[in-house]
Amino acid sequence: MRDTKKTEKIGTFPGNPSKNITTIIPPETPETQQTQDFLDIEIENSCQTLEEFKLLIKESFINGSGIAPELFAECLEFYSEVEFDPWGDATTPIHDLLNWQPYKKSWSKKWGPGIESPEMKPKMFAAILRNEDGTVWQGIVSIVDKDAGRPYKYMAPTGNGDRLFRPPIPKTIREKISHAYGVEVPLDGSFWEWLETAKLPRILTEGGKKALKLLSHGYIGIAMYGCDCGGRQAPTPDVSKFNQSGSTWL
Repeated sequence: MRDTKKTEKIGTFPGNPSKNITTIIPPETPETQQTQDFLDIEIENSCQTLEEFKLLIKESFINGSGIAPELFAECLEFYSEVEFDPWGDATTPIHDLLNWQPYKKSWSKKWGPGIESPEMKPKMFAAILRNEDGTVWQGIVSIVDKDAGRPYKYMAPTGNGDRLFRPPIPKTIREKISHAYGVEVPLDGSFWEWLETAKLPRILTEGGKKALKLLSHGYIGIAMYGCDCGGRQAPTPDVSKFNQSGSTWL
């Protein structure tokens, strides 16, 4: 999370002048979420198979960041650039889920099981972070991010806007939250709808990994794409849902 200046009181989200708030110090160059609206890109893929990519992301999330395996399993799905439906037709799940333009290459269809066309060999893999309601929040795509020094990039669906990450919360994590806050947390139904009116501190983070780590330890982390994605002058519609009377932000 970003460094903050400590205040004696912690109040509501910035944009409500009647409340004391924690002052967020933005970086000199705010991080922004990368989106993709073109397909003809050069891909440097360090993983040659989907299984290799799965292991890479799993290692980063579970062993590297301490994210609970059951939470990881609930909100991440993995896809190849090209997959085949039961009838042998080629599909493009990554492009479809991230709202990218249709792939420009002409693919042959009706290749039988085990038959692979050279131009259809997957060049890219993605881990898709889904919200509780099944919508896509972000993709982790196997395109080398040279600036960040990692073999993948974080990309939001094109045209998604500034959305909060609301992953599905398994019962084991709900029980941890219940223990950490000393309140009864419902073990069934929508966790995030319940949270809208629950009088529990919310912790805003930049990036889904940080929120998943907080949740894994029983704390309510809510992730934004970047440090400015919660709203500059007033909270975004997503944030407003959790900024009701009596809400507390950390």
